[in-house]
Amino acid sequence: MSILDLLFSAARLAVAGQAASAAMARIVVSCLLIVMSIVLALAGLGFGLYAAFISLCLLTSPAAAAATIGMAMAAAAAVSALLALRRPTKRRSGAYSAAAATEALGQWVRANPGQATAAALAIGFIVGSRR
Repeated sequence: MSILDLLFSAARLAVAGQAASAAMARIVVSCLLIVMSIVLALAGLGFGLYAAFISLCLLTSPAAAAATIGMAMAAAAAVSALLALRRPTKRRSGAYSAAAATEALGQWVRANPGQATAAALAIGFIVGSRR
């Protein structure tokens, strides 16, 4: 691990407190947008099904139109269930671990106390000048 990697890890840890509140706000906004998208998608699906039912009623009896739309919805549900149950074939190995990065940073600080002090001072000036 190079010194630049360790400096970037230390910078991420230094600004994590400030970024936590901004990240929480982004998460809340994202969740609200997802809920709104789901509601609008369900409304659109309902209007589409009603339009399909009305158009099929012009060609066949209402019972046959309802049965046709019901079978189409069952087929769509089966396809989506099969896609949801599909398992990925490859799993990632060696995923990034914050604990491993912190341990590596700690080892580097113990091995190079002078450089660690200079890096912490530089990161402090960078973070402090952004306010």
